[in-house]
Amino acid sequence: MTPTPSAGKRSSHIICPICEAGCGLLVELDGETVTSIRGNPADVASRGHVCPKGVALKDLLEDPDRLRTPMIRHGDDWRRCSWDEALDRVADRLHEIRSGHGGDSIAVYGGNPTAHNLGIHSHYPPFLAELATRNIYSAASLDILPVQLVALALYGHQFLLPVADIDRTSHLLAIGANPMVSNGSMMTVPDFPGRLRALRARGGRMIVIDPRRTETARVADEHHFIRPGTDAFLLLAMIHVLFEEGRVDLGKMSHHVDGLEAVRRHCATISPERAALRTGIAPEVIRALARDLADAKGAACYGRIGISVQRFGSLCQWAIQLLNLLTGNFDRPGGVMFADHVAPDMPSIADAGAVGRWHSRVSAYPEFSGLMPVAALAEEILTPGEGRVRALVSLAGNPVRSAPNSNKMSTALRSLDFFVAIDFYLNESNRLADIVLPPVSLLQRDHYPMFTARFGVRNSARYTRALLPAGPDERQDWEILEELTRRLASRGNRPATPISTPEAMLAAILARSPRPDITVDALLARPNGIDLGPLQPCMPGRLMTASKRIDLACPAILDDIGHLLDQASDDEHLLIGRRNARSNNSWMHNLPRLMARRPDHHLLIHPVDAAQLGLVDDDWAEVSTATGAATTQIRISDEIMQGSLCLPHGWDHRVAEPHWKIAGRLPGANFNLLVDEKLVDRPSAGSVFQAIPCQVRGLRPDHQAERAGQDNIARSE
Repeated sequence: MTPTPSAGKRSSHIICPICEAGCGLLVELDGETVTSIRGNPADVASRGHVCPKGVALKDLLEDPDRLRTPMIRHGDDWRRCSWDEALDRVADRLHEIRSGHGGDSIAVYGGNPTAHNLGIHSHYPPFLAELATRNIYSAASLDILPVQLVALALYGHQFLLPVADIDRTSHLLAIGANPMVSNGSMMTVPDFPGRLRALRARGGRMIVIDPRRTETARVADEHHFIRPGTDAFLLLAMIHVLFEEGRVDLGKMSHHVDGLEAVRRHCATISPERAALRTGIAPEVIRALARDLADAKGAACYGRIGISVQRFGSLCQWAIQLLNLLTGNFDRPGGVMFADHVAPDMPSIADAGAVGRWHSRVSAYPEFSGLMPVAALAEEILTPGEGRVRALVSLAGNPVRSAPNSNKMSTALRSLDFFVAIDFYLNESNRLADIVLPPVSLLQRDHYPMFTARFGVRNSARYTRALLPAGPDERQDWEILEELTRRLASRGNRPATPISTPEAMLAAILARSPRPDITVDALLARPNGIDLGPLQPCMPGRLMTASKRIDLACPAILDDIGHLLDQASDDEHLLIGRRNARSNNSWMHNLPRLMARRPDHHLLIHPVDAAQLGLVDDDWAEVSTATGAATTQIRISDEIMQGSLCLPHGWDHRVAEPHWKIAGRLPGANFNLLVDEKLVDRPSAGSVFQAIPCQVRGLRPDHQAERAGQDNIARSE
């Protein structure tokens, strides 16, 4: 619901809609001008915590490069147009392509921000239903798909996933996760630093496993380096120790779990000694990690993107669930638990999920819950034949920077018959669109954490309306989708399905929840949120498998253990990514207060590796793979494991500079130039972005000077 303009000075409480932490913000305004943004100390979830991105929402609102009106491209030039002209053109072209080539000739891509947008949750499904295409792609396959696959296999629903009960745990083992920067992911934990201090105050410990001494590793009680891409060996060796030493204890789940013997048999040969040869972690350390997890009074093992986006991502996520189950820490206070039946109770309102009901045309990748993996998108556009994707609708996405093999994706987008983007920036992808339909800024829309409340470490309910009204010629995301849906239906001579507003949809969902006291009005009356208490045990009653039991012996996962053991050890340098607290993927690189400091764009390299290559700090080097090459400056650091290289994701915006003035002038290389789109996690078809084999070489002095003069050197097209 759009607020009416207000005069004078005032304070407002809102929920930050940037990421799943959803921190509470206290915003000061003078009329319609935002004068300050800071953390809201009274927010029931974040308790005053705020990261730099939340404060920068003011910059996003005021960014002169942010589009406010539709744009139509003519060659390399753009012109503004009316909403009616833009929407009619989009509807006409999509209808024409669908009529001539079928519904699957149109693809849709949803970027990461769609998960945090109430209006897209309400109006995206009717739009997809109107398109009637199977070519629906989501950033989930670049991120969380292995997690969803494992949740479906073990618990019966893709969103029925336990999270660490961090407020009561005594032992947290974090693998491939950096919550000091992310504030959790698939574990919504705003104010992670404060919660870590509380864990320590009650005598608890945190151990981190990561190829880099991350921001989280720096404050851990222990940090162990691990060779990139070998986490599965570590996790399976820990399971091996539990069986070998008789430490398996399912606790209250002992009569509800099947497949134990199959797990024991598959892990029997993966001893700590064998795992040590692959991981670089000593056998005695591996044994200690398993014992500590089993012996602690309430322990949780948590793994996130570092283990999800590697070759054995699903296997790693499965093994983490097993470690929590086998040590009796499943659905136990201080262990891992499930968020309460607080609306939205995603398992009750969302599809449980399914895999492999159909497959992609070219590489036969399986769909998951109706979504195709992004690894297939470029080839589905470029490969001739019946069923080729000819048109693309992109929502809040930048696949040229987010998807693997950036050059191939850029070539694919250029070859489309029609491309429309719903986004407020002309980024590397959207500059190739025919029409761009810009939604309002994040401060101008209502927010309810529809998706991420499912993974909160404490039960709560929060909803805030838009801080500022849309301008007279601006549109909400859901209004754009609603108009496109209506116009497409009209061109097909079909009646348009009535769609309620996002707030009306939320009210209907809340009305079906087991908490009749949680209503839209109740939430608006409590802008700091309603605290609903700590997580509560709910198993086995909440299991959604057909048998109402947990079968540990997932065939696709067990098969992948064989592939793991058959894989040869890689002697090349292995490339990993990293995330910075001052950026969210690539779309916040145009905000001055986030980019005021020198961007963290360097390639990290260990001192021994640098010496062998004759490199010194700030030298320019070329990193190459079978897919591409990028040139960047290096930083020598012992925070990266020897033999590993680390490059941040999402940089090099030169091609977008005319439309993205700050971002376009920043240094940095494009990580995804180096990533092979054919390399996927077998069970989920999720893309692989970690442990990429690569070569690195220093540039000659004359090339160094040339690159330094350019100040931005990664090859992006």
